[in-house]
Amino acid sequence: MRYTGRFVLTTPSGSVTLHDSGILTEKGKFFEIQMVVSGTGAFKGATGMLTSQGRETLTGFAGRLTGSICAPGGELSAYGEDSNFDDEDSDE
Repeated sequence: MRYTGRFVLTTPSGSVTLHDSGILTEKGKFFEIQMVVSGTGAFKGATGMLTSQGRETLTGFAGRLTGSICAPGGELSAYGEDSNFDDEDSDE
């Protein structure tokens, strides 16, 4: 299944909103590409791209984020960040 959506990462320094598109297999595995569209706090004016991959869980998704978010104050890296994606808003 193909999908698109909005994904918000929230940190103590601010939040970043990403537009994502990806695929979810029948076996519950996913792969996504996420583009930064806006941010608050340290992420205001940020640009960048992330990819994520992982698996569906009973409450959402679990996986690994890879990529970079470039904020006006410097690069904030997401390389190797294991995360649970329980609050993703999907358009499809």
